[in-house]
Amino acid sequence: MSNSSPSNISVAVVDDQILVAEMLAYAITKESDLHLAGVATNIADALVLIADERPDVVLIDYVLPDGDGIEAVKKMLRNSSATRFILLSSNHESELRELALDAGCARVLSKDRPIDEVLAAVRSTARGDASSLS
Repeated sequence: MSNSSPSNISVAVVDDQILVAEMLAYAITKESDLHLAGVATNIADALVLIADERPDVVLIDYVLPDGDGIEAVKKMLRNSSATRFILLSSNHESELRELALDAGCARVLSKDRPIDEVLAAVRSTARGDASSLS
C-alpha cells in the first residue's frame, strides 16, 4: 500500500502549474492526518513517483505537458492498483467526468473548488467513498 502510517493518508500531487502544485502540497503538509508523498509536474515523473511511493491518493491535473491525466491514470493503475486518483480540471464538461471515472478515477474536481473541499475529497476518497464532484 503506501508508506504512510496507519493514521496518515499519503497524497501525491501531479500538476504542471507550479503555483497550483506547491499550494496543494503546502496545504497537505499542514494537515495532521495527511502526508505529502511528493510532487510531479509531468506524467513521466509521476509514474516514477507513484511506483516508488505508492500513495493512497493522487491529485492529478487533466492537462499535463506530456499527455492527459486520464491516460496517465490508466497507466498508473496498472502499477499501483490500490492508489486512488482524483482528477483536477478546469473543464466542466460532463463527458470529461465520464471518461475520467471510466478510466478509474475515483473523483473529478474542478480546480475552482476551495482547498478545504479538495482536502475533504482526499480524505473521503482514501476511505473509499467515490463520487463525481464538480
